[in-house]
Amino acid sequence: MTSGRCEALLLFRTTFGNAELKGMDPIVLVPLVAVLALQLAMLVRPPVSASRFRAPCAALLSAALLSFACSALLLRSHDSARGAAEPSPITYSSVNNTRPKAPNKKRLAQVCVLARTYCGHMVAQRHAFIYSLLGQRRCRPSVFLVDTSPGNLTTAMSAQLRHELDVLRLPESHVAVLDVPVDTEDEKDYGYRKTESARKLLTAEDSPYGCEYLLVTNADNLYTDKWMRYLFAHLRRGVPGVASDWLDHNFDFKRLSVSWCNSGCDLGAAVVRVDFARQAAFRLCKHGWYDADGCWFDDIAKLPGFKPTLVHTPLFVHQ
Repeated sequence: MTSGRCEALLLFRTTFGNAELKGMDPIVLVPLVAVLALQLAMLVRPPVSASRFRAPCAALLSAALLSFACSALLLRSHDSARGAAEPSPITYSSVNNTRPKAPNKKRLAQVCVLARTYCGHMVAQRHAFIYSLLGQRRCRPSVFLVDTSPGNLTTAMSAQLRHELDVLRLPESHVAVLDVPVDTEDEKDYGYRKTESARKLLTAEDSPYGCEYLLVTNADNLYTDKWMRYLFAHLRRGVPGVASDWLDHNFDFKRLSVSWCNSGCDLGAAVVRVDFARQAAFRLCKHGWYDADGCWFDDIAKLPGFKPTLVHTPLFVHQ
């Protein structure tokens, strides 16, 4: 074997045997491989007619490619340093489910989801519901589970829900359980007394949860992964409320067009700004507790300055 071939093979073995290449940035590694390939080609089989240009061509091309690699490395280092200097993304606190204020006005709105559930039922549906919210592409809301089972077993049921979250390995910064015992319970109130206690807790002016918008829903519903993507532009503008079309099992999963009124908007279809959600309560209505959600929408609609935004795209399924 000629000395040129030995030199080229030795160069390749030395370079690719170096463990440092395993972590090298591809933008730097590609030009380096090109340089080595060029040197191998020129050293092993140089064109006879161009043998006298071998050394100058190899030197010029090597210098050009290495310069490109160095420039790319410096540029990448500059971007990394700039990224380190910028504020970190908004994160939740595992202590009290709050998150710090964003550094600019274009930050994502804090959406809190009050999820009504029966602890002993709908286990699989509840898990699917949680993951449908945590899988949002635009931003991730904070989910608060409230057990609305009748009776006085609130503490035991909440402990069971917490055990479920531990099994699913879901952090409390994204999903938490609210203990909301009430003084008077009625099996025919459909859990709306506990729902009202949770609403007060999340929307209070001194609430530690930092909610800016509130969604009240049942924990067996399913939300498309584009739900927050559709709502984001409206929430960032600070609109009073946003509601979307939905599919309903009561109507053979047909698409229902939303309107902000009793019987025109499903409970899980609407997100309400917290200052408006604070002023309307879930209460016993003329037709009983069953209609408490419809009365809630009517009461909010009567508040001064409330003007909802309607999105006529089905974004969730009422199961």
